Amino acid sequence: CRDIKMRVTRCCCCVPIKVGAYIIGSIHVIGLILGVILVSPLQISLEIFCGATFLYMAYRDNEKNRLLYFAAYAVYCFILGFIRMVFVFWDKDEKALVQQYCKTLQDQIDMAREGKPGWEATDFANVQDCRSQVGTAVARDELVSLLLTLFLQIHFCLVLWAHYTNSHMVKSKGGCQ
Repeated sequence: CRDIKMRVTRCCCCVPIKVGAYIIGSIHVIGLILGVILVSPLQISLEIFCGATFLYMAYRDNEKNRLLYFAAYAVYCFILGFIRMVFVFWDKDEKALVQQYCKTLQDQIDMAREGKPGWEATDFANVQDCRSQVGTAVARDELVSLLLTLFLQIHFCLVLWAHYTNSHMVKSKGGCQ
């Protein structure tokens, strides 16, 4: 009895898997250029790591190089996810920014006291309420951003895995043969 497996041939229902893999790789090359422009050593090193495997795969497209690119991308996602989680749960910087924002708002209210409403003109009852609400909003936004990024990275990993598993197919179907 032969195993019949479903082959994924399209990403997002319309883009061929091979094109999707090349789009993901192109994002790394663009990310490398942006890292150089912004002088970001971490971004440069991560994009070189992943972009180089993509360029090598694009130069010599075979099953081994597709697996190498998938593995490099999986490691890239793990490192990126770890760094993002550290920044989401390491909130000392955010607490300082929230305190600075609420202090600036308090100073503006104190300077404009002459006949103008105070905290009533804002969405906050007082400084403590400002810190609480803004801190919660910042944490929520960071968590949502982390989850969306995680979803997108998992999707990209699955695209690259499908690209690897399709390598035995003929070139006209997205393979290497």
